[in-house]
Amino acid sequence: MPFTGKEIILFRNDNVGVVTVTLNSTVDDKNRTGDITAYSLGIGDYVALGPFPKDGWHQADGKMYGAASVADISIAVLKLPAGM
Repeated sequence: MPFTGKEIILFRNDNVGVVTVTLNSTVDDKNRTGDITAYSLGIGDYVALGPFPKDGWHQADGKMYGAASVADISIAVLKLPAGM
């Protein structure tokens, strides 16, 4: 799915231990980065992150990248409607 800057990313820890998620930024117009690294989620925790502006998060291929420390974490992307 192309990254538009209107996305909210939901994470749910379905693991039996603490997990982390990381979101990778890009250099923005002020030459800064702002990766979210090792955001910790306890057992059964939920978190919503975003929305993220295109500047600073939009990768060269038009997507946004992230990773989780385990495979059994649930991820959902909510796209806000235009005008929000």
